[in-house]
Amino acid sequence: MPRDRRAPVPVLLSVVIASLAAGCTVDYALDAPPPNPRLPIVKAAPLDILFVVDNSGSMQEEQETLLRSVWDPRCPLSDTRQVPQHLQDPSRETFEALTDVCGLAQLMAMMRGDFHIGVITTDVGMCDERLSAAQDPDNLHEPTPMRGCLQGPGTITRDSDVEADFKSAMLGVGTYGSSIERGLDAMEVFLTPDSRRGEGCDNDLDGFLRPDGHLLVVFVVDEDDCSHRDGEGGFPDELADEPQTCGDHPSLFTNHSSTRCVEQADRLASIDSYRATLRGLVAGGRTTDVYVAVVGGLVEQGGRLEPAGCLGTDDGGVTGGCLETFGTSTECAQTDGCCTADAASRYVQLARAVNADSLVGSICAPDFRAPLLPLFFQAELGGDDVFQ
Repeated sequence: MPRDRRAPVPVLLSVVIASLAAGCTVDYALDAPPPNPRLPIVKAAPLDILFVVDNSGSMQEEQETLLRSVWDPRCPLSDTRQVPQHLQDPSRETFEALTDVCGLAQLMAMMRGDFHIGVITTDVGMCDERLSAAQDPDNLHEPTPMRGCLQGPGTITRDSDVEADFKSAMLGVGTYGSSIERGLDAMEVFLTPDSRRGEGCDNDLDGFLRPDGHLLVVFVVDEDDCSHRDGEGGFPDELADEPQTCGDHPSLFTNHSSTRCVEQADRLASIDSYRATLRGLVAGGRTTDVYVAVVGGLVEQGGRLEPAGCLGTDDGGVTGGCLETFGTSTECAQTDGCCTADAASRYVQLARAVNADSLVGSICAPDFRAPLLPLFFQAELGGDDVFQ
């Protein structure tokens, strides 16, 4: 089903994403002069932010919680296309006060950042309808292309109606996708120019990624990664019998259990292979630098966040010690001692392989605003060079 980028943007409640950043300076000799290292990332160069969002059935609540991390209606800036003089390049004191009420896109616009925002899912199927029959008995969901596809209107910029376009993108993400979450594969498919993509998505990468920019990949997930590329590592090819057009085909994934991702984790594709994919983007001149961030199952241990199953507490904190569900969280309640998110181990491994000090955040936290700040304060990034 081709997408109509010009279609009116529906305004819905359930949307979202949070984001974080990390990273430092790449150790390649680049044709263009490197950006001023004293500038924050959002002002050092164009910033292309790719959100890779879990679209499985367990993500509805998390998506609603995270909406304000990108666009907060309480913010005094209501249109990134017209930033009032008094909000442009605010002092640090003013900026820090605004972080309590403004989302990522609004803060970047105030700092005059040149940003692209794109949203894809952890689903590598051509469409997201495969499990929707059970979740959508009234047939209210319109299947959308997934594989290699930006959701909603495509690339979102400062000159867009960011609030409406981001909501449209998140509506496309939805919660009708596969329970076998292959976020690293989805990232690789999207960032690889010659990948096979869903209908209408052939130009999505070229319109999003800029050779003079920085790429920030943000994974927003409540389970760990199960990437094995299509049919590799002894895993079945979940896409082998998938129709080429979108429709309702819930039976396609019923024979593929997400618990196999845990039981045969040693057969999953190596983290280093995805690191190499990102490194190739820099070496090939498609971007000048790469950062990886994760919002997933993490708990504070020994003074820093580490991958672990997590729960939110009544006082707004995050705790561990719960039972990881491995794709069955919708069937096991918190009152039964089950986690709301499983450990995001493979995602964090990639983040730390790309950026030694990559910042991560727990998806069990009530708000993800704080981890956004390193985008704006270069001095707070620290750490070693990218791709050591």
